[in-house]
Amino acid sequence: MSSSGSVVTIKRAAPASGRATGTQPPAAGSAVVVVFAAVPDSQARIEEAIARAKDLGGSLRVIVVQEVSTALALDAPPVSNEFIIRKLLEVLAPSGVESKVEVLLCRDGREAIRSALASPALVVLVADGRGWLSRGMRLLRLLVRDGHCVALLDGA
Repeated sequence: MSSSGSVVTIKRAAPASGRATGTQPPAAGSAVVVVFAAVPDSQARIEEAIARAKDLGGSLRVIVVQEVSTALALDAPPVSNEFIIRKLLEVLAPSGVESKVEVLLCRDGREAIRSALASPALVVLVADGRGWLSRGMRLLRLLVRDGHCVALLDGA
């Protein structure tokens, strides 16, 4: 399952320790973080998000948040981690971009994302962004308040 230039991590999300420290913009040359607020629903959506992030330059850190219902054990997500990773690596491998893939298993996706983004980051957020009160827009506003530079790739 490994691919040259890619690192894969699957972990339980830790509780958020608070906001990103400082209000400085992300450092030049730092990784662009692609955050899928839910398991990506199509290959085209993954390709579009990765292409947008590559345009921003630097290495890529891809985070997929998989919220697991309390009815299931946290280690038994509804979508196989191997499936998610395989789909992402199919897009990342040919790009030749240095990348890191993380699957966060959690109960609360917003807190998992905040915890994973400890310092100000350049983020491409892939979420439903239709309407000012949509889940994607609420998450975008939260991340901006935390000090991150965020571009929303809405799931239309």
